[in-house]
Amino acid sequence: AWSELEFEITESVLVKDFDFATGQLQQLRDAGATVAIDDFGTGYSSLAYLTRLPTDTIKIDRAFSRRLHEPETQAVVLSIIALGRALNKTVVAEGVETLEDVELLSTWGCYIIQGYVYSKPLTAAIMTEVLRGKALRPTTSDASLGNSHNSDVHLSSEH
Repeated sequence: AWSELEFEITESVLVKDFDFATGQLQQLRDAGATVAIDDFGTGYSSLAYLTRLPTDTIKIDRAFSRRLHEPETQAVVLSIIALGRALNKTVVAEGVETLEDVELLSTWGCYIIQGYVYSKPLTAAIMTEVLRGKALRPTTSDASLGNSHNSDVHLSSEH
């Protein structure tokens, strides 16, 4: 079903032909899919585009996620999270590698995290086995990261 699909588009693609891209993205949303702006903050797009683009999600680029303890990076990430919230967009942090960074992002209001902290990339064959329950699979521990929206996720094998 279309409602289970999310299409990711980078900022640089948007600026090549904004009107065409907007029409295509709107068709995807009309079909029920969600649309994400990937690698946000590293491309060329104007912030004004965000108010005109038919998107649902802003994905913070891993270049920022890897430097979360630098004051300048914190200012940028906090601004992206606030901007996403103000525009009613879901905000996702990409490239997160430590539980400390997951907790930090959570305290800032970013609750959707992608990165090695949860899993390295998997091949289609291994992911199929994970989904079938025949290999490693994500499990949720009882340990919360201090926020009801997040919990610590581990990979474990079941026999």
